[in-house]
Amino acid sequence: MFLGKNFSKKNLAKIIFRKINFPINCKVIEFSSGYGNLTKFIIMKRSKLLSIEIDNRICLNFRKNFTNKVNIKKCNIIKFNLKLYGKVIIIGNIPYYITKKMFKLFKKFNIKKMFLTLSKNHLNKIKGFNIFKLFNIKNNMFYPIPKIKSVFVEVI
Repeated sequence: MFLGKNFSKKNLAKIIFRKINFPINCKVIEFSSGYGNLTKFIIMKRSKLLSIEIDNRICLNFRKNFTNKVNIKKCNIIKFNLKLYGKVIIIGNIPYYITKKMFKLFKKFNIKKMFLTLSKNHLNKIKGFNIFKLFNIKNNMFYPIPKIKSVFVEVI
């Protein structure tokens, strides 16, 4: 197992990709890319993608599977400096235990929009953002199966 993570299954990645809408020429950063199930779809639409991942084993796997298609940066997303990238779209799964901390950081940066998987518990607790629930995610769409209910949202 990788750092206590829950990974999205391929079917969930397909559903998410159908829900996200972003222009072809925009800057996209994917947080917590996992095995790259969603990454595969994003790079079909994008020529440039930056993936942020903390787990070294996942980074090594990414470099093998996505050579020249994805720039992967091994980094703790809390310490990642979004200011260097200008106006971006963020896609991904931020670890639920740092959700509040991440949203405090997001307020400091020039983010166009975000598409994120969140704990359902956090949905109504985040202030200062326009959050639109796109769909509920069944627990069996992850492995290992989490105990926490999840939602996929668009944040503007």
